[in-house]
Amino acid sequence: MFRVWILLSSLLLGVRAFMIYNTKSSLCLEDSATGEVLLKKCNIDSASQQWTWIDQGMLMCVASSNCLLAVQRKPLQAQPCRSSEVDAVQFAWDCDRDRLISKNTSMLLSVDGQHLILAHDSKHSKWRSLDVGDICQEKLTTTWKFVLLGLAFVCLLVGFLLLGMGAMASKNRKEIAKYKAAATLAQKSEDEELQLFRDNCSNKQSPSLDFQLQGNKSSPSNGELSELKAGNIMVMWKDGKTSCLYSDHAVEEEKQEEKQEEAELEADQAVKMME
Repeated sequence: MFRVWILLSSLLLGVRAFMIYNTKSSLCLEDSATGEVLLKKCNIDSASQQWTWIDQGMLMCVASSNCLLAVQRKPLQAQPCRSSEVDAVQFAWDCDRDRLISKNTSMLLSVDGQHLILAHDSKHSKWRSLDVGDICQEKLTTTWKFVLLGLAFVCLLVGFLLLGMGAMASKNRKEIAKYKAAATLAQKSEDEELQLFRDNCSNKQSPSLDFQLQGNKSSPSNGELSELKAGNIMVMWKDGKTSCLYSDHAVEEEKQEEKQEEAELEADQAVKMME
């Protein structure tokens, strides 16, 4: 898994390997099949001489994916970078003015003849990159690239999280809109049924109720009460005949006067006949 991570980091960030050579002996660091780190004549085509900085200040050989140990051992070795037998700090290196400093022992990587050693001070402790020159600059650049890779990975996770939240929110909005539409439709249906029920009740009202409603609607005010005339209220009897509930006094008086006039005329005629 760690090798896959290193490979992906190299591809995504463009982390390039470099060759490390000693400025005094002009020999390059080379990882061997036995795990011993050797000093060999620099060979650009040799993958075992290609190194790269990875996280926590580790120097990893591209060919073996082993990291250079920063502990005092003879000979100096390279082991798997995530070995359960070795603490991560034993792989950590600092880089200062072309010198590789062990974080574990604060000793310098140096050369003793054809062998690598850790020493407190030595004239053979300066190292350079064959193609770039400054190996410390390579470390700084690579460290920032890994930081950017980590940030990009975090941003990617946040982006996926926001995308998922947006999808869920959109789904919820659709569900809410669907429920609102259903509620509106149900309310409209209820209103229509209620209106239909009212219409049916209105059509089935009794004549007496109609009469009462009409009477309530047409009931006169106090100012209009004097305008009512006798004979306005009609009564329908069972035999189908109609008559006024109250008689008109003026009409009755006119009828009585007519009867009196007729009686007087008849009396006058009788008197004339007797003469």
